[in-house]
Amino acid sequence: MLDWKYISNISRLIEKQILGNISDEESAQLDEWRKKSAANEELYSKTVDETFLRVECQRHKLINSDRAKQD
Repeated sequence: MLDWKYISNISRLIEKQILGNISDEESAQLDEWRKKSAANEELYSKTVDETFLRVECQRHKLINSDRAKQD
């Protein structure tokens, strides 16, 4: 079962890292999460990669949510 509170916390830490306002303690928590698995590190790397984010934002903009609701 997914721990959404934990996932939300990690997301918040990544956001703070990107914005440059993460504390040393928070940075240590994020580093600990990254080191737990290769999948975590891969997710983090994608999340902070500007090119990946640009592509994902463009892809998201192409989604027609009104059409999706009709199907």
